[in-house]
Amino acid sequence: MLIVESAERTSVILRRGKAFVKSPSHELRYDGKKVMILVHSTKKAFVGPSTVFGLQEALAQAGCNTDAYAFQVVARKNPMRRLLYGGMKVKQIGSVSLKGQECDLLEIANNEIRVTVAIRKKDKLIASETATYLTSGSESAGGSDRRISYDPFAAPASAFSIQAPRGYKVVKLK
Repeated sequence: MLIVESAERTSVILRRGKAFVKSPSHELRYDGKKVMILVHSTKKAFVGPSTVFGLQEALAQAGCNTDAYAFQVVARKNPMRRLLYGGMKVKQIGSVSLKGQECDLLEIANNEIRVTVAIRKKDKLIASETATYLTSGSESAGGSDRRISYDPFAAPASAFSIQAPRGYKVVKLK
């Protein structure tokens, strides 16, 4: 299980073409052919056919959004690729130990954003990411912080069930 800790704690479980994404506001369950998005505040279950690449559109129809890193993992894309755009320059700036894991520190930056990424040496997975948005080249205009952990948790089969829970109104996705 992948756990992304940012403004909204998100858990992701992947198993043989299936995905389960849980955040405080909603859950996404994908069985490889159909998706169900449970929106807890409205007690609605948005259900319809989808491919892994259509999951973000399904979330948009349900009025939800999920952490970009988690979505890169669900779509089986390299999460680092989303950071490398628009003249980004990459340099190694050191190393650090996070939760007992030795990590390389990288700085990825352009004129608009500076991202510091800690990459675990043992398996090359991202352990931490801090973004600072820049104004006039170097002044901070805010930022975000994300911690990522990996847990070999075995998900129950029900995590991928497309059966709406009791009390949820089913809404068909377009």
